[in-house]
Amino acid sequence: MNKILLIEDDLALTKLYRVALESKGFQVEEAHDGTEGMQKIAGGGYDLVVLDLMLPGINGFDILKDLRKAEATKNLPVVVLTNLTGPEVNNLPALGISDLVLKAAVTPAEFTERVEKVFASAPNF
Repeated sequence: MNKILLIEDDLALTKLYRVALESKGFQVEEAHDGTEGMQKIAGGGYDLVVLDLMLPGINGFDILKDLRKAEATKNLPVVVLTNLTGPEVNNLPALGISDLVLKAAVTPAEFTERVEKVFASAPNF
């Protein structure tokens, strides 16, 4: 079973996406701010991180940069889940994200399909 860390501060969205992912057999853990997310990532064991960008504490941009600097997480698949648009978001592919999903443009079922595609295309899965 693939283990996902969902870092999202909106509790309603967290529940919605967690239920959708678990219905497809994924094991999901939650973090509700950037600091908690980084602590859980440091503990290891995740196959994918779903990352909001606008978070209390450490923001998603900084989390992603830190993940790519560390040897243990430099290749960890990350799906960015956000409503942000603009130049800073356009530069995310250079940081090695697996997918960029706009919250307002996707249903939970479509989101889950995109996560499944990331696992299908990633090596070692």
